[in-house]
Amino acid sequence: MLMIFYVLQIIIALLLIVFIMFQKSEGGTSLLSSNAYNSFFSAKSMVRNPLTRITIILGVAFFCNSVLIGALIIGKNKSNQDVINQLEKIAEEKESKNKAVKKDTNTLSVPLGSNVADTKKEQKNK
Repeated sequence: MLMIFYVLQIIIALLLIVFIMFQKSEGGTSLLSSNAYNSFFSAKSMVRNPLTRITIILGVAFFCNSVLIGALIIGKNKSNQDVINQLEKIAEEKESKNKAVKKDTNTLSVPLGSNVADTKKEQKNK
């Protein structure tokens, strides 16, 4: 599911780059000149130019998709954290069982007058 939004993000980014590159500069080369400032913030120029409309739409889509990807990643991490907590509980239970088994196997009872190696073989066979 998340991969679809990653691919969509890449496509939107590439289209955004292409549409920004195709736009022609209106006014001077500097945004600080009064003509460029007025033409940049005038609503009429945005309505007339379809490339600008598409660029704005792609910019909004890029932003919304970024927020959506972030929300999905946070949601995924929360569900992963629940799984991790469950696995930690299972590991702790197994560890406590292993400690109990190790305590039983650490003591070796050897009857007097018998061979230690034979006693170990007998306990393994049990």
